[in-house]
Amino acid sequence: MARALIIGAGAIGRGYLPWELKNFEIDFYDQNIDLIESLISNNGYRSFMSFGDKLQELHISDASFFSNINNINLNSYQIAFICIGPRNLTHLDKRFGELNCPLFSLENDYKTVDFLKYHLAKEDISFGVPDVITSLTASPENLKIDCNALHTENGLLHLEKNFNVNHELMDLLPKINWVDREMMIKEWDAKLYIHNTPHCIAAFYGHLHGCNYVHEALAIDEVYMELSGVIDEVLQTLKIKTNHDHKFLEWYAEKEIARFSNKLLFDPIRRVGREPLRKLAPEGRLLGIMTMALEAGIFPLYLARGVAAALKFDLAEDPDSFIISNIDEMGVNSFLEYMISLDSNSIQAKLIKSAYENL
Repeated sequence: MARALIIGAGAIGRGYLPWELKNFEIDFYDQNIDLIESLISNNGYRSFMSFGDKLQELHISDASFFSNINNINLNSYQIAFICIGPRNLTHLDKRFGELNCPLFSLENDYKTVDFLKYHLAKEDISFGVPDVITSLTASPENLKIDCNALHTENGLLHLEKNFNVNHELMDLLPKINWVDREMMIKEWDAKLYIHNTPHCIAAFYGHLHGCNYVHEALAIDEVYMELSGVIDEVLQTLKIKTNHDHKFLEWYAEKEIARFSNKLLFDPIRRVGREPLRKLAPEGRLLGIMTMALEAGIFPLYLARGVAAALKFDLAEDPDSFIISNIDEMGVNSFLEYMISLDSNSIQAKLIKSAYENL
């Protein structure tokens, strides 16, 4: 039987990918030793996928779990995936470059492919877009059954087809949408801006309202209206700034609120909103689309309020909480200029400061 290696046993790696890899024996690698030992001692784990108003269960009981690369036969795989988080890529063991199979980056950043090619000294690395919401946890009922359980949507995985992807591998992955570079850019733009942008903003607002899960935030009328405004600004911006088919963009935008509102996902605020400073990269899902909106003649009022909410995401357990919690002491202008490289005299900065002061 074919084998697959998943590097990163988090939400996407553990919760979603096994549903797409039913024709493979799966090995997981993660540096979280406590998690790996728990998965081994509990004979695997359960992933629950939502289909309409019901959940289906997949018990991953025959996988192997590793926290030490020395115990992995890197020559035994037909495909491998990396989903450890963009900030963790610099710490990825360079010996993974010895994998002799196609490797796909499922990180939320197209640039990670070039970084990984350099870091691992490996050329056959391509990008993938998992168009899916996968929680890092499960409902209280399912956690009683399995402490490592997760919930996920029935999503779709887009993988970029390169010269090392053969028909045999494609046949083993019948649900995968294999796409060329142009199509991947379209899917990535939609995922990054129409999905990721309002998704993290929903978490930021959810934190302000004391919610634990994203679906709880969407049940608040104020949050629902703010998210609708964000999606509309993003949609109009992409229609003007890209050559993507408008019907595709409209279809993508129309389904997002319902996805965020899915009560079966139990998508935690702490996961979706985590590392707000990374999400505030100049060309990223928040500031990047704000700039594009202004260039398109769209006034990004809802986006500015969403960024302001990000500056309030001071969850104590988050890696960025110390910096975020000191914004008022630093001053908003200084924070924007020195922490996220945004000119305090720019239109974006003025909109964000005004929104922050009025939030």
